[in-house]
Amino acid sequence: MKKINITKSYLPPLEEYQALLDKIWTSNWVTSGGQMVKELQRQLALKYELHNLSLVSNGTRGLEIATKVVEGSEGEIITTALSYVATTSSTVWVGAKPVFADIDPFTLNVDPAIIRKKVTSRTKGILVTHLFGNPCDTEAISAIAKEAGVPVIYDASHAIGVKSKGRFLVNEGDISVVSLHATKIMHTTEGGMVISGHEKYSNQIHQMANFGHMGNDRGFYGIGVNGKMSELHAAMGLCVLSKVDWLIEQKKRIANLYDANLFPAIPARKQRLMEDTVYNYSYYPLILKSEDQVLKIRQALNEHNIFPRRYFYPALSTLNYVDYEKMEVAEDMARRLICLPNGYDLERSDIMRICNIILDQLGKD
Repeated sequence: MKKINITKSYLPPLEEYQALLDKIWTSNWVTSGGQMVKELQRQLALKYELHNLSLVSNGTRGLEIATKVVEGSEGEIITTALSYVATTSSTVWVGAKPVFADIDPFTLNVDPAIIRKKVTSRTKGILVTHLFGNPCDTEAISAIAKEAGVPVIYDASHAIGVKSKGRFLVNEGDISVVSLHATKIMHTTEGGMVISGHEKYSNQIHQMANFGHMGNDRGFYGIGVNGKMSELHAAMGLCVLSKVDWLIEQKKRIANLYDANLFPAIPARKQRLMEDTVYNYSYYPLILKSEDQVLKIRQALNEHNIFPRRYFYPALSTLNYVDYEKMEVAEDMARRLICLPNGYDLERSDIMRICNIILDQLGKD
C-alpha cells in the first residue's frame, strides 16, 4: 500500500545540485556569505520585491533574532495562540514574555481587536502569524502598533509567494520572518530569511546573525549568535527557487481536487482567506465539528498508510513554560483542525483515496 505523508519535499535533479556543489568545491568557500548565499539573496529579492533580507540558518533562529532586535529582553510581546511552537518559544528563548491574543474563528489569524486590548506600557512588540499563508489584517495591526509605538514582526513561515492587495505578503510589518525548511514550498533543506524595510533593523539583523561582528579584526557591535546559512543550503535554495511557481500550481491542483470531492458533502469548513489574496496553497487545513472527528479521520487514514497532521496542536497558550490564559477560540480550533496530505506529486487517484476514506468516516457520524 502506497505511503502518503503530510507533504513531500521537492528535491531537484541531482545533476543540477551537483553542478552548484562543484562550484563550491572549486571556491573552497562553504559558509560566511559566499557566492551561493549572495546569489540566492539576489534572486529572492528580485522575485519577491524585497529590499533588505538576511538568509539565516533556520526560521526559528530568524524569529529569535527579530524578537531580540525589537525587544531586547524582559518586555512583553503580544502574539497568537495558534501557530507552530517556534512563534512562542523564540520569544521565551530571548527572555521576553508572550502575551496571547485570541484568534478569529474564520481566518484563524489573530484578532486585531483583541491585540488592542492587550497593549500596555510593558508591550515591546507584536509578533503574529499569517497562519497557513492567509494574510493577517495588516492594516488594522499596523494602526494599533503605530498608536502603541511598537514594531510588528510577522511570522511569515507559510507565506512565500502569497500576495495581499497586490503586494508580496513577506514585505509586511517592520520585520518578516520566512521559514525555508524542507517542508515548505521554497526550501533550502534547513534555513530561513529575515526581511525588513527598515535599514536600522536590517543592519542589526545581519550583525546579530553573525556573532555581532563589525568585521574581521574590527570588534563587535554587541551580542550575537551564529545564524548564518551555509553555501550548501543556499545551493539547494537556488535549485528549488526556479520551481516554486510550478510547485504552487501543483498544490493548487490538489486543493481543487479536495474541494470538488469533499464539499459540500462533509460537515466541515475551510479557513476563510482574506479578500484580494493570491494564495500559495501551502497547506490544506480542514476545520471539523469536533476533536472526535479529527481523531477518527486520522486513525482511519493511518490504517491506510496515509498520514495527515494536526497543525497546530495544542494551542500555544497551553505550553508548560508560559503563563496560561484561556484562549477560547484558539484552543477550540487547535482541537478541531487537521491538515490533509498535499505533497506536490500526489495523483488524482491518491486524492480520491483520501477523500473516500474521509467521506466514509464522516458518513458514520
